[in-house]
Amino acid sequence: MDSPARLREKPVFFLPGRQSGRASASLSIKKCLLVGHSDGANLALEYAGRYGARVAGILANSGNIRFSGLKFLPRYACFVEEVLYRALGLFLPFFRRRARVSPLLRENVDVPKEVFHHASYPVLVLVGDRDMIKRKHSQKHCKAFSKGKIPRKKRAGTQYSKKRQCLL
Repeated sequence: MDSPARLREKPVFFLPGRQSGRASASLSIKKCLLVGHSDGANLALEYAGRYGARVAGILANSGNIRFSGLKFLPRYACFVEEVLYRALGLFLPFFRRRARVSPLLRENVDVPKEVFHHASYPVLVLVGDRDMIKRKHSQKHCKAFSKGKIPRKKRAGTQYSKKRQCLL
């Protein structure tokens, strides 16, 4: 999630999706499987919304399409993180960059769910019971896809995929 100017200007969340679309077209990639974790899952959905004909399938782990999809504590921790990064950024350049990226956590994926309903590719949405994403939120955006599946994994958080398991 970078802007081309390496965050000298305000970062834009959907920019990597557009850049990936141009890159896949220039490399003559006809179909691709999109795999994303957290914000990467959101970027995969953003890409699919813009370039659905180039998508063979999606594996989205712990993505939140809407900021409201986060549980209570993680949602408000985003605001605390942003304030801390801004304060520390006054003294340390490392935190100045993070202060510019941090607001991206509050952005929503800007793709109408009607776009996904007619998608012909399979979608697997992963979310654990201990994840910072609300399960109902993940179920809701999984249902937006006609071929969407969401397996239930108890006692798992965002590290859902680190344990060996059979998903389907």
